[in-house]
Amino acid sequence: MTSITRRDLLRTSALAGLAAMLGRPNSVWAESHSSQAKNLILMWANGGWDPTFVFEVKPGLPSVVIPEGEVTMIGNLPIWTSSQRPAVSNFFDAWGSMTNVVNGINVPSVAHPGCRLRMLTGYREQGHPDVGAVAGHALSADLPMPYLVMGDANFVGSLGASVGRVGRSNQLKALLDGAEAYPIAPGQFDASLAPDATEAALIRQYLLDGAERQRQLRGAHGYNKARIDDFISSLARSDQLVTKRDLLKSGKKQLTFAEQIEVTADALQHGLSRTAMIDGRLNWDTHADNDKQGGFYNELFLALDDLAHALAARPGSTAGHSLLDETVIVAMSEMGRTPLMNSAKGKDHWPVTSALVIGGGVKGEAASGATDDLMLAVNIDMNSGAPSEQGEALYPENLLAGLLELVGVDPATHFPGINPLRAFHE
Repeated sequence: MTSITRRDLLRTSALAGLAAMLGRPNSVWAESHSSQAKNLILMWANGGWDPTFVFEVKPGLPSVVIPEGEVTMIGNLPIWTSSQRPAVSNFFDAWGSMTNVVNGINVPSVAHPGCRLRMLTGYREQGHPDVGAVAGHALSADLPMPYLVMGDANFVGSLGASVGRVGRSNQLKALLDGAEAYPIAPGQFDASLAPDATEAALIRQYLLDGAERQRQLRGAHGYNKARIDDFISSLARSDQLVTKRDLLKSGKKQLTFAEQIEVTADALQHGLSRTAMIDGRLNWDTHADNDKQGGFYNELFLALDDLAHALAARPGSTAGHSLLDETVIVAMSEMGRTPLMNSAKGKDHWPVTSALVIGGGVKGEAASGATDDLMLAVNIDMNSGAPSEQGEALYPENLLAGLLELVGVDPATHFPGINPLRAFHE
């Protein structure tokens, strides 16, 4: 047989192992909630946004500096709008009926890493997967790539084998197709050779025989048996991934906002992934010139409108449903901004923020959670979302538990003892 290079072996092994080592989804709970199981898309705004540009309506308060604008009511939902941010008004006019704003989320930190970790995973300490990884693995661990990540803000925890990170350089394309790889540096020799069908079959048989040897030696029972079974099943998953590689935008070394949206919609529609994270590619950390947030919000809502249209135009798995009806979109950032300006006309880090929830099963034209006149979060009733002295503080883990429940995952398996926020559920 013709020899192959180390790179070819690494590529073959990586594809075969991309989906290996997976555990099994929580089938009992998921099957009992199959009618409500949904896709999940995270739209990440990195750096910490200022909710007063859209979500937090605070006119006339000396304690809060707000941008130019006016109150616009979308049903029972007040939004702060402006002709300088036309995409905001256009989005809510089109999609307000399936959009809920969640205000007053306590993020007990003002450091980017800690806030990012808490908002995405619901935990203070490292080692936990984010909500996209949890939902993707629990609902569709058998897909080629349950959780598709476009950027680098995600957390995989113990579910790394359920996550495919396209990243900012679309590096996954190079793994799937050697022609997409970056050029080899001058002076290095690692000639590429793609195995033909006969050679590929021999490689596959070698992997299967090796797995069987391990099963005979130490994999007949328990944990080892499960891992060997997972590896064998991953070979079929890698084949599926190769057949769907064109969904990842062949020839593109970097994906624009619009291309990320197209890839995400295609991946959900064609069974590549169940959950996804879209990276906004913007830096919202406006310690100076906070007015830049207006342009960021306009770009964000243009993208959200494009995403909603892309999903609405694709058929769902149920007759009469669109893909949007079967998907929940969450736009979020790791923190908010201070109520008042600093000397550089910027706003600094603030441990209270907002999020936007859109899509199927979402209680639209309404808000959940609240802040007071100092932009501090108030206690709320987790079922109604209304302020309540008898209620409790809203933390990221309450929001994430509510999201998991909405998409059809039992939140108690990941957030034991946490009361889910259900106010944005229909």
